[in-house]
Amino acid sequence: MIFNRSYTFRSKYSPAEIKKNLLGAHLSIHKLDFEVIDKEHMLKIIPHAENVQDVKTLPITHVSIKSKSDGTKVKVTSHP
Repeated sequence: MIFNRSYTFRSKYSPAEIKKNLLGAHLSIHKLDFEVIDKEHMLKIIPHAENVQDVKTLPITHVSIKSKSDGTKVKVTSHP
């Protein structure tokens, strides 16, 4: 069975600082390549699976960043 997952946490960094550090970054997790892009007013972490033969399902992750009075609220939602 396939599940959606969500995590919410607070950061002391501003939304601009978080976006600056993540936007355009390439992440390598378990020998898979992911890219962070800005789309529809949120960050998306998109898998690059052109050359992957073994994996059938890869998650697409949305990162919502909202400024709060005590820092920044970051919500990470992942779905296959």
